[in-house]
Amino acid sequence: MAWLFFAFITAIFWGLVLACVKRSFSTFTPTTFVVVGSATALLILLPFALLGNARIVFWPLLPGALLVGALFIFEFYVLEKGKLALTGTVLNTYPFFAIVLAGVALGEQLTIFAKFGVGLILVGLMLISVERMKDLKNVRVGSWLLWGLVGALASGLGDVLIKILVSDFGPYSYSLAFVIGWLIIAALLIIFDRRHIQIKATKDFLYLCLGAVFLFSGYISLHLALAGGPVSLVTPITATSAAVSLFLALAWLKEKIFIQQLIGAFCIVAGVIMVSLV
Repeated sequence: MAWLFFAFITAIFWGLVLACVKRSFSTFTPTTFVVVGSATALLILLPFALLGNARIVFWPLLPGALLVGALFIFEFYVLEKGKLALTGTVLNTYPFFAIVLAGVALGEQLTIFAKFGVGLILVGLMLISVERMKDLKNVRVGSWLLWGLVGALASGLGDVLIKILVSDFGPYSYSLAFVIGWLIIAALLIIFDRRHIQIKATKDFLYLCLGAVFLFSGYISLHLALAGGPVSLVTPITATSAAVSLFLALAWLKEKIFIQQLIGAFCIVAGVIMVSLV
């Protein structure tokens, strides 16, 4: 199952993205990340596409890839809407939306065994995202909940659209279209939101650049994973990037890890093992 390998690679890369973004977003805006990402896409994703003899397909591939890019970029702006911990927790429900949408649009169905494994992964993601369980009793429903749900829906929809497009046109041609779509969005942001672009030679900017490198490296493995595997299984595996981020927070950022987060990590590992045996 090559798709499972690529899904794991995606989780590792995106766990590194989360760690880098956590270090850099206190200084730099999502708009800066998107603009830096456009250069990174040319350096990483474009060569991958060209080595696979990608071809430019204007319809419907290019508009579809542009929409996927917009959906994924939207997530970075969602994280600005309210408390990061709360919004990020809701965002982690995106595998649920991907599974539901894949069932409706693609007719994907999971076995009982696979459903239980995916359920463990989702529970683990929720536990990892919450730092202090006792703080939840003081949480009030606000705009962060709506933003988080919309962001999760956007991410889930993005994965389903990728599956449709890579199935029809292949991962290489899709990757080329995705690069073009990202560049178009970055150009629009430069024109209409240039005041939020901050390029500074600082340590945080280095983390921002590293995050972009890991992000687009992860996109390569994601495209390959979805080219061969079902969205209903690929997306929950890639979402385990939260567990990778937790490990990095402990080993690299020296953050305190809470007991429920460790339980969440074990749930994710157990769920991944179950999914890998399907």
